[in-house]
Amino acid sequence: MEIKLLQLPHEVGVHCTSTSIRDVYLYDGLAISEAAVFGLGSGLGFFYIRKPHESPSVRLNGRALDLEAKFYRNTGYDHFVWEERWSPEAMAHALDRGRPVLAKMDIFHLPYYQPPVHFVMHTVVVAAIDLVARTITVADTASDALLTITLDEFQAAVNVNDPPMMTPYHWAIAPECKPVLHREYILRSLYTTAREMLLPDFEVIGLPAMRRLADEFPAWKNMKDWAWCARFAYQSMEKRGTGGGSFRLLYAAFLEEISTYVPELDDMHAADKMRHIGQQWVDLAQICKTVFVEEDPSGFAAAGRLTAHIADLEARVMQDFLNLAG
Repeated sequence: MEIKLLQLPHEVGVHCTSTSIRDVYLYDGLAISEAAVFGLGSGLGFFYIRKPHESPSVRLNGRALDLEAKFYRNTGYDHFVWEERWSPEAMAHALDRGRPVLAKMDIFHLPYYQPPVHFVMHTVVVAAIDLVARTITVADTASDALLTITLDEFQAAVNVNDPPMMTPYHWAIAPECKPVLHREYILRSLYTTAREMLLPDFEVIGLPAMRRLADEFPAWKNMKDWAWCARFAYQSMEKRGTGGGSFRLLYAAFLEEISTYVPELDDMHAADKMRHIGQQWVDLAQICKTVFVEEDPSGFAAAGRLTAHIADLEARVMQDFLNLAG
């Protein structure tokens, strides 16, 4: 038997998680911008990981961990939890009660992403499950249309153990939505963003990881897959759901939108500073693109210098947020 949500609104957005939560809001009859979802979820961040036995062997990304849970917790949903178990029956029961299901996964196992590459923390909304045919239908930023895959493919995608990025079976029943653009929630999200960037819980995230990347960038030229690493870094900054500038331009739009509720942000020119930082990330991405297009790894040295400069700029803005919201 198929359990299906009726009239789930969906259209391709900028980023997978902000699109998914926005879709849930629209399903509940409320409008919210992607930028607001991203910002309220303390989505701006950074991680840099080395995996010498995978391809590419180094990866970076400008978003934070667990944006979904932080969005709900920052905005007063204290009981949001990931299920951390495999139960298509429980998902079907949630759909039958009219609640969408959010799921976080690795796109490597999704057949509509080709060629396959490991890319974790990708979020979709589950719209339908057929327990007899063993299929599941999701809303994904890959398409304006809903997409149907097998339950086995879906299970493989959510059964990912890649800490601290993901642990297995991160799916959750989406809470009923409420208006969330309030000063208290905004300040909470700014504080969370700044604390995680300045004082991260893991060595692979935040500004310490960004400074480590700055130090190590010149040595990328010695890696066997340096061209693929440069290409993937470019994609991770400019293409893969970032909105450009390694998510900083999306976050600047959030800062501009919320200045009505937190006018101090206008006084510190927060949106303008973040747009400037976003442009620095655009420039960094272009350096990486030039490296692989021109097959010249000497550009990694310039990438390292620019990364160090960006880290200094971001540290100042994050300290401003911490002073404001702390």
